[in-house]
Amino acid sequence: MFDTFDSSSSSGEDSSDDEMLQLIDMMKTVRQKCRNKVRYYYDDLSDNEFEMRFRLPRDMVDKLVEKIEHKIRFPEFRNNPISPRLQVLITWRYYATGAFQIVIADLFGVSQKSVSRIIENVSSAIAALAAQEVRFPDTREEMTAMNHEFFKIAKMPLVIGVIDGKMRKKN
Repeated sequence: MFDTFDSSSSSGEDSSDDEMLQLIDMMKTVRQKCRNKVRYYYDDLSDNEFEMRFRLPRDMVDKLVEKIEHKIRFPEFRNNPISPRLQVLITWRYYATGAFQIVIADLFGVSQKSVSRIIENVSSAIAALAAQEVRFPDTREEMTAMNHEFFKIAKMPLVIGVIDGKMRKKN
């Protein structure tokens, strides 16, 4: 197909221009199809389904987006920028499943390269929150109290903190 664009072709400049315009139209169509297949999931899932898939309740996702969106928002002049909320959902789904980036890309209808950049940017933005959001017990008394709380809830001895977990009291 591309050999028809050779300047030494005797078919004439008009047909070459027509073929170039057809190629440009085809590229636009492909871009539009890719743009239309982006999946959002935020409004499509019940609260329970949402939490099962992303391992966070919807309101926590909203709070996280509020705190980091200024760091992850794409400039408005870019073609079809991915919203900060969708970036957080993509990153959180990656964290929750440990799936390959290409699987996450297919799931959300974006490119693998975009997923890679998004995970890096969102992870950096979240890590920057650590100083204000993550707090370990400071004193021996606080550590002992936290240890007792974990033991009461789940019979976990000598634990003073968890990652990727929720403290839930048994009824």
